[in-house]
Amino acid sequence: MGKSIILSVFLCCLFSLFLYGWDDVRNERQNGLVIPVKYRIKPDDTIESIAEKSGESVYAIVYFNHIEDLTLLKPDMLIDIPKEISMIPVLGRKSQPSLPRKLPIKSDIRMGYAPLRVYFFSVNRIDNTDYKFVWDFNDKTYGFGGTVMHLFPRSGRYLVKLKALDKTNNVKAEGHTEVIVLEKTEKNLERWDLKAENGTYVTVDSIGSIVNLKDKIYDKYGNKIEIDFNTKIRQKPKLLKQIGYDTFKATDVGFSRFDVLRDEATYTLFIFVSPFPSTHCKETEFNWYKTQFGTGMYGNCGPAVAAMAIHWAKSMNVTVEEVREDIGMPIKSGAVNLEHLYNCLVRFKVKAYSTPINRPKDFFDIIDRGNLAMISFNTTYIRKFHGDKVREFTDRYYPDTTGHYTIIKGYSNDKKYMIVYDPIPGDWAENEARYLDGVSMIGRNRYFTTEDIMKAHRHGYAVEVERD
Repeated sequence: MGKSIILSVFLCCLFSLFLYGWDDVRNERQNGLVIPVKYRIKPDDTIESIAEKSGESVYAIVYFNHIEDLTLLKPDMLIDIPKEISMIPVLGRKSQPSLPRKLPIKSDIRMGYAPLRVYFFSVNRIDNTDYKFVWDFNDKTYGFGGTVMHLFPRSGRYLVKLKALDKTNNVKAEGHTEVIVLEKTEKNLERWDLKAENGTYVTVDSIGSIVNLKDKIYDKYGNKIEIDFNTKIRQKPKLLKQIGYDTFKATDVGFSRFDVLRDEATYTLFIFVSPFPSTHCKETEFNWYKTQFGTGMYGNCGPAVAAMAIHWAKSMNVTVEEVREDIGMPIKSGAVNLEHLYNCLVRFKVKAYSTPINRPKDFFDIIDRGNLAMISFNTTYIRKFHGDKVREFTDRYYPDTTGHYTIIKGYSNDKKYMIVYDPIPGDWAENEARYLDGVSMIGRNRYFTTEDIMKAHRHGYAVEVERD
C-alpha cells in the first residue's frame, strides 16, 4: 500500500513537470514540491481579491511571481498561485531556524525630498535561503531579499512593511518602518533653510575675541545681507563693540539678540559670549539647541538630546517629537537608554561611536576632535545655582534630582567647567517665560563643573557624535 502511494505522488509530480515545463515549477527541495496553479486575472481583480480566492497570502503570490509593480498586472494575464505538495513524512523535513516575531528594520535615511532613494535592510541573522523576504513599499510596489533599494518618486508618508515567509509560504515574522518624503515647496524649503530659522547663532569663546559677521546675516530666503554705513545695529544686551563695518569685539558675556536694520527691514542673529575663555566643539552658525519643554511629556530629555545631535551633525532640523516617534516607547514610562538614542542616530545616518570615559581628559579629547558627547547622568550630583539666571550660566538651574540626558559641547580653558546643552528635565512652570519665547533658553551653553560631571556621569562611556 505504501509503495503505491509513493508511486502515485511521483507520477503526479512528473505529470506536472510535463504540463507546465521546468521553468514554471518551483521546487523547495528541503520541504517538498511546490506546484503552481495558473490563474487568469479578471478585470475587477486586485492582488488582495486574488489572494482571498486562492487562500494564499498576498506576499506569497507577490514573491512567487516576483511582482515588483502591481500596476503592471493586467486582465487576462496568467500568474502562478503556489501550491505545495509535501513529500512523504518518512522522508523527513529540514527544520527552519526560528525568527523573532518582530523584525527590526534599518534604512539609510528616514526623511528627504522627492524623488528619494532609500536603502532598507533587515536586522536579523537568518540567511536569505531559509526565509523569503518581501518588502511592501506602500506605493503598489514590492522588493525581495534581505537588503533592497527603493525610489520614492512622490511626496507622502510611507509605511514600509517587511514580511518573512517560510517554506510553506506562511508569514512567520514581520516589521515596519516609516519614510517621510517631502515635496520641494517654498514652505518645506524654509523648514530646512537653517538660516531662516531664528536667524544665525554665533558662539564667541571669550571677552576680547574678534567677531566677523561678514556672510553671517541672511534674510528668510537665504540672501546675504551686507553691513555697511547704511546699516543700523541694535543689541540687547550690548555685548559687542563695532570696530569696522562687519567686525566687532566682544566686550561682555551673556546672550544677546543682535538686530540689523536696513532699508526698513530688520534681520536678526543671536550672539553668545562665553563667561570664561572656552573651547567649543565644531560650532555651527545656526541654533541647534532643543528642549523637551512643550513636547507633550516630561520623559523627552533623551529624544531632545538625540534631536540636537542630529541637527548639529547633519544640518537636519528634526523636532523632538519626530525623534520620539522614531524611537517609540521601548519602556512604558517613556524612558529611554543610551542604546536607544545611539540606534536612532544611526537610523538618521549620523556618525556616532561608543567612547570609553575614565577621566575628564576623555571628554576634553572628544571636544578637541571637534565632536560632541551625549551622556546619561544623575542631576543630584550637579550643584544647584542661586543667583541671576539672566547673567549667570554656571551650575544646575532647576530643582530636579533625577536621571537625565545632556550634551557636552565644550569646556572652559582652565578645565574647571564643561559646557552642556541641557534640555531641561523639569521646573517648567518657573522657567516658562524663558522657554516660550524660543530664544532665551537658559539650558543652552550651561557650565557645569568638571568635578560634578564626573560624579554625576552614570556610565563608563559616552556616545561621541561627529559632524559631517
